[in-house]
Amino acid sequence: MNDRLEPFIRFFDEHAELNRIRERLIQYLIIIFAVTIPLINLGAINPISSVTSAILGALIAILTAILQFDKFHEKWLSLKSTSSKLKREYYLWREGSDEYSKENILDIKKENDNQKNYEERKYALLKIVKRYY
Repeated sequence: MNDRLEPFIRFFDEHAELNRIRERLIQYLIIIFAVTIPLINLGAINPISSVTSAILGALIAILTAILQFDKFHEKWLSLKSTSSKLKREYYLWREGSDEYSKENILDIKKENDNQKNYEERKYALLKIVKRYY
């Protein structure tokens, strides 16, 4: 099971972090460019200053549009949430807790239920739960 579920968890964790970094980087660039524009305009003596100021304003608009279209923040939250849910299910499954406990899976009154049957049912239950993520 480790080799099947852990790659999914790793994928969601890595992509969540990548989206978090992208969003923060773009937000920081927007802040830096926005602060730089008034400073450039304060000492605007030559035409290069107004061109630079206009370019920075255009970059702010482009970066803001990228944030809106790519929705890095929403992706980050969604991926992180999915990763957390998968981790929870994995640990519950591994420890045989909650809905994966023997009491919930096996009918204790039946004598033919054994450890192998429990493991098979526990694995089948995890496959069902995993589909909802």
